[in-house]
Amino acid sequence: MKIELDQLKSKIQTLESHVSKSSQEVKKKDEIIAEKEKIIQDRMNSIETLQNEIASLEKNGVLNAEEQAYKLKGDQEKQNMEKVALETRVTKAEEKIHDLNSKLEDVVESPNSNSNSRNAKAFSPFKKFLMQSYYDRHTNLHDSDFENFMSQEVPFGFCEVLPNNHNFLLRPSVLKRNLIGGSSHPSVSTLIKFPTQQSKSLSELLSYSCEFIIIERLSSGVFADPFELQRLVQRGVFNDIAVFGDTNLELPSFLSNRSAVEIHLDVDPNILLEPSDIKIELPLHARYQPLNESGYCTVEFGAPDMLVRCSTKENVENRNCFFKLKIDDANLYDADIVWSIPSGRKAHAEIVSGVTFIAVLLSTLVIVVT
Repeated sequence: MKIELDQLKSKIQTLESHVSKSSQEVKKKDEIIAEKEKIIQDRMNSIETLQNEIASLEKNGVLNAEEQAYKLKGDQEKQNMEKVALETRVTKAEEKIHDLNSKLEDVVESPNSNSNSRNAKAFSPFKKFLMQSYYDRHTNLHDSDFENFMSQEVPFGFCEVLPNNHNFLLRPSVLKRNLIGGSSHPSVSTLIKFPTQQSKSLSELLSYSCEFIIIERLSSGVFADPFELQRLVQRGVFNDIAVFGDTNLELPSFLSNRSAVEIHLDVDPNILLEPSDIKIELPLHARYQPLNESGYCTVEFGAPDMLVRCSTKENVENRNCFFKLKIDDANLYDADIVWSIPSGRKAHAEIVSGVTFIAVLLSTLVIVVT
């Protein structure tokens, strides 16, 4: 019996030892759990803090974007105001220049000034191209401005050798014009025939060097290639040539301005004393035309502006003589010509766009695959 009691006590002690050990393990686990809960809480607090910071940054970012947009809007308004002010100043400056020019004209046209000095101040005869003098005064080519320039500022007949023939006009007998070549890149052919000119003073021009000048005023729908024309000068087809106005070759017709081509040909002064012919061909190119239901756009060419300039070898005043070519009495053959230029049709716009899109898409796929 005693032995059984001892064994029972031993078991109880063993159980108590196990319970104590288990309690210690449970306590340690509770401490680990508490520690992990604390870590989790700390992390949750950190996440909450980060979320608050993100929200604050987002709010500040929106505010900054709004502030920047408001600032940009203010800057744009300021620039617009400065632009308007600048345009106003330019307008006032132009008005002042116009007033000064008027005053200068009044001074030049005063009784103390003769017609020769008036012409000399209005126009410099020593510039190589007449159109350069025109564009020194005007930004774009307008027929009315050009005709005023030719009639009022170019000193026709203004030279010492013909003091009594300031109104002398050269009179061609025939002016024939036509288009040569394809529909997109033709040449304008001009044939001018001169009869014998009747004037007592013309024989005195034989000591002068003379050049024949033709000015073609082109529509905005066509252009002349300056590089192509310079090659013609190098080949000796023309003495000199230049393109003025809108020389951007890539612009379509509805975005371009008009241009003009000035052609110079050396001529013998005897052309004024005996029958002679002058023939030139000016290559032209069509710009991209706007859409048209008929599939064609028309461009009209009027008669060219033609004159002769004679000058001495010495570059002195009153030694440059300009003579008009009066074509009213000439036999005109298609002096005003019409060029029909192919253009796209509105009805085909959707089809062309669709085909173009498919072609681009297929090309892109081929590039990606290969």
